[in-house]
Amino acid sequence: MYYELYIDVLFLVNFMMDYFVLLTAGKILSCTATHRSVFFGAFIGAVSTCIVICIPGQHFLLKFILFHIVINTVMIRTGLKIKERKKFLQAYFLLYICAFFIGGVMQCIGRHIRTAGLFILLSAISYEIVKGGLWFLMELRRIQEYRCQVTLYLNGIPHTVEALIDTGNHLFDPLTKAPIHIISRDALPETWKQQKLKGVNLIPFHSIGKKEGMLPVISFEKMIVERKSEHFGGGQCIMRPLIGISEEKVALKGSYEMILNPDIF
Repeated sequence: MYYELYIDVLFLVNFMMDYFVLLTAGKILSCTATHRSVFFGAFIGAVSTCIVICIPGQHFLLKFILFHIVINTVMIRTGLKIKERKKFLQAYFLLYICAFFIGGVMQCIGRHIRTAGLFILLSAISYEIVKGGLWFLMELRRIQEYRCQVTLYLNGIPHTVEALIDTGNHLFDPLTKAPIHIISRDALPETWKQQKLKGVNLIPFHSIGKKEGMLPVISFEKMIVERKSEHFGGGQCIMRPLIGISEEKVALKGSYEMILNPDIF
């Protein structure tokens, strides 16, 4: 049994694959690599792959080392300009993850393609699909790291809500310069609503959809913030936090009930 191998097709497939894999990995790792360096990295990878495949004989171990160690190392060094050991290892494993997804899409569309131009176009489309999917997963992870569970204490009564650390919230008290956090009025327990709240101040503010307004702010007894991300353990206690009471929901879909000012961290 033997196979016919068209070296030009092999080069094109590997070059497109290597280019998009390096490009995706570079964006995820926020590398300073340019499109030119990624192009040369993919070109070297494709040429090297063609050369190794053309080596006569059954040199399995040699080809394995060349494919998975030498060629990948050269591609990462040349294409992504990575020198740090930790980031290099991240790029190395990310290369295989990206190749798995992009290769799967390219294999599906490649069965129905007979022209090189159409293959390049659909390869670019597959790259955009995979990049969009990875971006979505990264955004979910980023949002999860900003999710918190907050326990508020007012008049000796605790109440726990879901909160989000909002990097766009820079609201502060104009007199004390203390950061202000915002909670939806609907999230307040009935026991608080029935009590007469003391020390209510009105703070001017503006937000998206509302040019300007006055926000009622209350000084609570304390606030305990517990971050859900595995990178942050334990809780943080803030004494006398300033909490603004919003008449509107702070989240459109109700996934959280409070917005934290990041200055407390």
